[in-house]
Amino acid sequence: MKKHFILIILTICRIGDLYSTFIAGGGTLKFETSPLVRKLNFNWFGLVLFNLLLILGLFLLMNKYSENYLTKKEYKFKEYINSFSDYLSYTYFSKKLSTKELLIKAKGIDYKVFIHIFIVTLIKVIILLSFFAITNNLLIAFNQKGLLYGFYSKTFILAYFSIIIAFLFFIGYSVNRYRKLIK
Repeated sequence: MKKHFILIILTICRIGDLYSTFIAGGGTLKFETSPLVRKLNFNWFGLVLFNLLLILGLFLLMNKYSENYLTKKEYKFKEYINSFSDYLSYTYFSKKLSTKELLIKAKGIDYKVFIHIFIVTLIKVIILLSFFAITNNLLIAFNQKGLLYGFYSKTFILAYFSIIIAFLFFIGYSVNRYRKLIK
């Protein structure tokens, strides 16, 4: 249920982004800063198709790399987990690693865990960026000024912002799961 809810929210956000882009540009893509439009010359059909494929792909990946695998692994190693570092060691590598090994020399990562957390994080970042894009597009539609001045400046700032936010969501998701596990 939870994964379906988050995908419904993602779908609503992507539709909202496309619709607000349509409103802001008066039916054209003149205010669209996406590399799909600017570099790859996507039109409306291409954008809609890309978004449908994105949502479908994320849905399929969420089903393949489900939370159940991570939950089983967490409970398998629960008695050995005494710190967040232990949590990361056992969930990602199935063995105890020092903090140094965890950050620098770790080998043998469990990609199912990594991909699950990556997909959850990616969806949350896309939802957040969609919200910013919708807000920006509506501001452009109503007063011809977006969140930031300069046509491409917002794209670069949002790109950097999304990297930081993605990292924070990634860590936050793991911290939240660790806290639930030790309760």
